[in-house]
Amino acid sequence: MNEYQEKYVALKKQFEQSKGDSFSVTALYDFKESLEESEAIAAKEVLVNVYDLLNYKKDAYDLLSSIGDLSDVKIKKRLGKMKEYAENWRNNFAIPKPKTEEDIQKEKEMLAELGIPTFKYHPDPLNTGAFEISEEGVVCDCCGKVTHIYYEAPFYAVDDIDYLCPACIASGKAAEKFDGSFQDDYSVDDGVKDAKNWTNSFIVHLVTVAGSRNTGVPIAGTSVLIWAE
Repeated sequence: MNEYQEKYVALKKQFEQSKGDSFSVTALYDFKESLEESEAIAAKEVLVNVYDLLNYKKDAYDLLSSIGDLSDVKIKKRLGKMKEYAENWRNNFAIPKPKTEEDIQKEKEMLAELGIPTFKYHPDPLNTGAFEISEEGVVCDCCGKVTHIYYEAPFYAVDDIDYLCPACIASGKAAEKFDGSFQDDYSVDDGVKDAKNWTNSFIVHLVTVAGSRNTGVPIAGTSVLIWAE
């Protein structure tokens, strides 16, 4: 067992025993980045395993396809198992790298600077993955304005919506314009007693979705009430 394999085994054990806590995930990402800088085949072989553990399924498959001995029966068998995940999941279910305190503070300052609406029950929408940042900016499909923060979780509508800004979501304009919903009506057990008070609220499922942000099968999630005040 070489030095790369020994470190991987130790980090994997730490990851599994801690049930994937932020410390163990950060350690795996640091290891991943160091392996990516190495040209050694032994490092790349271990990198395949790190990609796979962090759910970078496409990267794991692509790398093994490029460095593996395709005449080796074990390699061919492993690639066969990995191919379906690579094609269907790609890297969409990758475990996100934990943010540092500095990262979180910068995001808070950015939210304040951009005047993002305050969601009472969802104060950190970027950290949960419900919204993403675009430095270049994208055009909101609802208001037509450029936004640097856009909604990334599922939006259920007939139209194929690419980008929605926080303001259009908080005001209820997005749901009204596209006759859409931020929840899968079939996944909510209990209804809402007073639907009239939903103008500035919505439910998002904190899930990672394969393929289009409007379609796909989530692997896990929690419904969280978000309320703009």
